[in-house]
Amino acid sequence: MGKRGNNSKKRRRTSAEGGKGPKRKFPVDKAEDDNAKEDGGVPAWDHLQDELILRIFFLLPLRDLVRTSVACRRWHRLAFDESLWHSVDLHGVINTGLALEQVLKTGVRRLSCPGVHIDNRYLSNMCRLKITEMDLSMTEINTTTLERIIDCCTRLECLSLSGMNISCGTLLALSYNRRLRQLNLSGCHGFSVSALTYMLRSCSRSLLRPALHRPSAASTSLPFLSPSCRIQHFNMSGCHFLHFNDIMKSIFNNVSSTVTHLDVSGAFCSASLDDLNALVKRCPDIRTLHFNNNWRISIECLPVLSKLKHLVHLSLNGCLGLDVAAITDVRKTFPSLKYLDVMTAENIRKMSSLEKANPGVCINLCPSFVVASPTQRYESVGDLRMWDRTIRLRFTPWPLARI
Repeated sequence: MGKRGNNSKKRRRTSAEGGKGPKRKFPVDKAEDDNAKEDGGVPAWDHLQDELILRIFFLLPLRDLVRTSVACRRWHRLAFDESLWHSVDLHGVINTGLALEQVLKTGVRRLSCPGVHIDNRYLSNMCRLKITEMDLSMTEINTTTLERIIDCCTRLECLSLSGMNISCGTLLALSYNRRLRQLNLSGCHGFSVSALTYMLRSCSRSLLRPALHRPSAASTSLPFLSPSCRIQHFNMSGCHFLHFNDIMKSIFNNVSSTVTHLDVSGAFCSASLDDLNALVKRCPDIRTLHFNNNWRISIECLPVLSKLKHLVHLSLNGCLGLDVAAITDVRKTFPSLKYLDVMTAENIRKMSSLEKANPGVCINLCPSFVVASPTQRYESVGDLRMWDRTIRLRFTPWPLARI
């Protein structure tokens, strides 16, 4: 009886001290401990929060990010999270149509896929897009599909459709992007002068009451009830039309007054002195003006262009009617001018005298600059830039992979 009482007191003292007796684990606690830790005490992937996994996925390249999406349903949901697909470059993807369909569903903001062929089968059903910058230069795509893509965009700020066949409906849809700042339509064809006029007028008007229904490609009459956008960089060079002079007149009389960089170079286009007066009066803040291959530009046009008080770069390459010997004091005519391009076959021998007469102006030495161009270039091995901002996700063709 005495031994039994001593043992009970010892058990009570051990439990009161709280450290000497073996601690018992319930089955539920042991199962949680086994699931919470793997080899080396590292937490299991299933117990990591979504925010932490998204941070890890953010460091993956495009090819590996797509591969992780097939691991499980949770990883598929996280791999296509909108925060990971902010900027994407699809140049070099084998099945561009299917890849573009998946990328558009992620809510991509900045999209680059120049010089690719897009299959129209995968872009039949599209909803409202959140794209702000898009480069489709030299892309092979059906005009109806392109019109459908632009029609789903209302937040575009920078757009390049260089060298593409675009319809009148595409230009009408562009007028509903109120934030459009840079537009590159160099080398484009397939649209009418009336559609271009409608787009330019709607982009140059102040904010008006939005239209109840978007106008069709056939109805391009006033009044314009679409919201306005303020284009600052506009490129309409190299467009081959039978009535290119009508295109020029439409641009000079309807382009937005906020334009600061303008390129209207053409295949021997002819802009008259009245057209230049209309442009200078409408857009007094132009800083860059490209007027290459205009055979009607002569020395009499320089006093008109001198009214542009903020002009920094003037390009008149290929203007056969311009006599370089008559250009004496460029600094006096253009006080703010820094770059002047007047290269022609007839004026090559006269360049030295022009340079000596204008020591403060760089003659034919301006670095390559294309108005409203995405200017895609690699700053480093893995850094691709579009409109001076880095594209994070891009397809690497080595080793060969399909997405």
